[in-house]
Amino acid sequence: MRIEAELKAVVRDPAVVRAVLRERAPETVNVYCDVYYDTPDLQYSRGGREIRVRVVDGGQELPDLEVGAFFAGHARDHS
Repeated sequence: MRIEAELKAVVRDPAVVRAVLRERAPETVNVYCDVYYDTPDLQYSRGGREIRVRVVDGGQELPDLEVGAFFAGHARDHS
């Protein structure tokens, strides 16, 4: 099972941040395409849940497909 953690921050000078990160590790470019699903009456969203299908294209032959269901802050990864 893969665990994904994300850190978000406000960056005032993205070029400087990217340069510092490149000194620590090689840069990898991925293209994410997310599609979210809900019921017509938004039952999942109102309950703090979401269902997402994510395709990650990192330039390899076949892109990775992830299907995630998120329930009240707890992720269940089905990739």
